[in-house]
Amino acid sequence: MKRHLEPLAMATNIMQGIECRLDVVLWTFGNLYRAFNELTDHADRHVKKAVLASIELRWSKCDQDVFIAAWIFNLYFSVSWFKSHPFLSNRGIFSLLRRLHNRFF
Repeated sequence: MKRHLEPLAMATNIMQGIECRLDVVLWTFGNLYRAFNELTDHADRHVKKAVLASIELRWSKCDQDVFIAAWIFNLYFSVSWFKSHPFLSNRGIFSLLRRLHNRFF
């Protein structure tokens, strides 16, 4: 039970913090996904499946462009984590930022 609740409690505390930013929210969801994806016990399979499905559903429904742009603008995080995605080439990043600029301004 501790293996299930501890990552959720940590994520809750991080995202309720006064200085929580969009890039931190993205990092926290990624960390939650990693924590539950690493569960290997047969008894954990239902929890693992449910939590991963929930995270994937939330990610598919959110405004992904804003989170990715926040990650790109954070100097401590690396854009190289997204290298496997062709939409985040220099041209893709420029297109993403232009879409956000047009939407917000």
